[in-house]
Amino acid sequence: MLRKFSIAIILITMSVGFVTAEVIDFDNLGGLLGNNPTNTSGLYWNDDPVGFQTDGFQFDMALINQDYFSTYSNTSDLPSGSIAAYSNNDSNNPFSEVTVSTLDGSLFNFIGAQFGGFTYNNTVPWYAATSLTIEGYAAGNLVNSVLFDPLETGFQDNFVGLYGVDTLVFTATQGTYDYSSLGLTNQGTGSYWMMDDFEYSKVPEPASMLLLGCGLLGLAVLRKREI
Repeated sequence: MLRKFSIAIILITMSVGFVTAEVIDFDNLGGLLGNNPTNTSGLYWNDDPVGFQTDGFQFDMALINQDYFSTYSNTSDLPSGSIAAYSNNDSNNPFSEVTVSTLDGSLFNFIGAQFGGFTYNNTVPWYAATSLTIEGYAAGNLVNSVLFDPLETGFQDNFVGLYGVDTLVFTATQGTYDYSSLGLTNQGTGSYWMMDDFEYSKVPEPASMLLLGCGLLGLAVLRKREI
């Protein structure tokens, strides 16, 4: 019985070991904020632009520190730590297209993330994106897409569920804003948005998938013998 139990544990470990979810919170990238070509404290992007790389991914986005916008108070309420990925799909974004892709072209599952737009005093959206479309591609082919609406205020934990992709393309919808009701003269369009706690899992190679199948089959056999 003990031997069967040990075998079951090994098989279970084999089965689940390849689908462990991982989270990128961007907080280990604080050093980039001190190497900012725009010379703006608390915000980073490269003028090339090249975005930044971490955990095997290329993020064609900027980084933002919670202290960058002292007035836009939801930036001080980041879901984790003090740094988030930041982007804006208009003239304030140096990237023509906001993408996230694996450096080696391998496939991954994008489980979800915390998404948010700027708010003014945690009350109204501040030139924030009104929606965000995320498209998942594999080898240049569209796999699936997800639309979030709205995205104007605060952070929200969104399940995305784009599986077996190597590239994500984010497209934000601009909103039109008039802040005269707040005693401000600011008005115009904007599509600011932020992302934190990027959650993903790696797609196993075919050999790993075979081991996974063997593990599940072994569990089924052991179960049948016990019955």
